[in-house]
Amino acid sequence: MVSYLDGEATANGASAEIQLVTISAAGLLNGDKQTQNDLFDACKSLGFFYLDCRDHPSKSTTSLVDRISAMALDFYDLPLPSKEDWAELSFDEVKGRPFAYKPAGKQEGSVKGKKDGWEGLIIMETPMAQLSPSSPMPGPKVLQDSVGLILETQGHLGELSRAIVAALSQSLGLTDNRSLTRYHPMDISAPTDLEILKYLPYTPGSEKVGHIPHTDLGSISMVFAEVGGLQVFHPIKEEWMFVPPKPGHAVCNIGDSMEFFSGNILRSSLHRVIPYKQDSEKIRLSVIHFLRPSGVAEFVGADGRQWKVADWNTMKHKQFYERQHRLEVVTRREEQNDFWTG
Repeated sequence: MVSYLDGEATANGASAEIQLVTISAAGLLNGDKQTQNDLFDACKSLGFFYLDCRDHPSKSTTSLVDRISAMALDFYDLPLPSKEDWAELSFDEVKGRPFAYKPAGKQEGSVKGKKDGWEGLIIMETPMAQLSPSSPMPGPKVLQDSVGLILETQGHLGELSRAIVAALSQSLGLTDNRSLTRYHPMDISAPTDLEILKYLPYTPGSEKVGHIPHTDLGSISMVFAEVGGLQVFHPIKEEWMFVPPKPGHAVCNIGDSMEFFSGNILRSSLHRVIPYKQDSEKIRLSVIHFLRPSGVAEFVGADGRQWKVADWNTMKHKQFYERQHRLEVVTRREEQNDFWTG
């Protein structure tokens, strides 16, 4: 049996790397039973796994991610005022617009007392699908010229994320009208989005560092990055461990909604982004697809309360972006110091 919580120390505790199971995209899409079993085991233990996209039947995953990355870098190269026109939005405002911009330093970072070290281009699935000649893409020309690419990438990664939900539903015994896929169809309004995050290079004196420790609020997160820095908290070893990037692979993880929908069988694990020693002076670009359920769906949260997804999302989003910050809500751990100490 594959172990899903094995770790390997490469230098010391702060540099340990975790060995994740690898799931084949082709096996997932083809309904392979062993792939489904491996996925279920991974999501019950750590909730993190690699998705090998090199064998995707279309062979287009890497190309789409590369092209979206290039588009985002062109956007980030724009003068700050032209980006800030689309910043400072609440969660309710963001989910109703095709895109939004998040400047670096707007929330707490991975070091206590310092701000975050990432810019964000946030592209919402539902508003993008509603664009038309009479209601075209707003914003800078680089985004207006990339609508086709954005829609293709959202559709491609969305198909993979929804396939993960379908496979996990089968493993949970939730079939037909009980399947968790009913919360994630393409034709309903949900705050699913595509985010391209640009992490700033790090030096010891940097005042903007990394990404705050947190669990994700949605269902499935799919992360493509060439530079390391992502860490997951190992629940057995009780230490932070790096998830090394692998070419052609996404790092996927379960979010809070899937954990709660499953009756806490699946695991939404704590993670953060800190400088990666080997690449600390490099810019880290992450392309992330966040699959999120319909806002009208309901679950019982970690606090034992019945929540509508929309209310949970709004509450947790405030902890990140709207300065109503309570770390125990973001991390779902009480009285713990999960910040990086350098």
